[in-house]
Amino acid sequence: MNHPSIILLAPLFLLLATSLTTAQSSGKTTVEIRAFLADPVNPVAELYVRGADEEMIRLDLVPGNLSEAQSVALNDGSLLLYESARIDPENPRENLAGSASLPDNARKIIALIVPSRAQAGPPYRILVLGDSPADFPGGESRIVNLIPRTAALHAGEHKLTVEPGKTAELPPVREVNGFNMAQTNFYYRKDESWILFTERQVKFLDEFRRIFLIHATPGAVQPSVTTVRDVAPAPAPED
Repeated sequence: MNHPSIILLAPLFLLLATSLTTAQSSGKTTVEIRAFLADPVNPVAELYVRGADEEMIRLDLVPGNLSEAQSVALNDGSLLLYESARIDPENPRENLAGSASLPDNARKIIALIVPSRAQAGPPYRILVLGDSPADFPGGESRIVNLIPRTAALHAGEHKLTVEPGKTAELPPVREVNGFNMAQTNFYYRKDESWILFTERQVKFLDEFRRIFLIHATPGAVQPSVTTVRDVAPAPAPED
């Protein structure tokens, strides 16, 4: 004989299962993002995303720094960026500013928003970095090459090259002076030569993370490097 409470709960379990199936089939999920706009022509552009409740929200961009974390709804695994908060339901991609497909397991990301070099299509492209301590540990840096030439970096004991449009991981730098500073030089390849275009002293500490964006400013005769410094997030507490 079935217990009355089990009979009453059965429709509830069915409802929950149906709701879960509907949510999964809709392709909607959320991700926590922090964003950085690297647009020297329009450094204060207003850009929008769908919030966790599907309403359009403005990205809280901070000139020169990463934004605070915002919960954003994905569309079939893609992050969609818009130039306006008003979206035409019959033509939802009309105001699309840029998009990026995310890994299935992405939960926390850094979105680097850079001008697109394409003649047609959205004005921005989005480069995605993992934002968890496992994906981007403290003390490490990322070098993003946005120029059409191979670039290189020499920092402390590390030398690495970065192909156009690619990102490279710089491990923690240990060859530093008494002030935790290391000579950090950037180069680009021209024919068979390496051309030094930026040199600086950089402080490397395990509680810092850095993103070096190698880019070309309109009208400039050589590339530039924009540095984004971030404090490494604390690891999740163990159970």
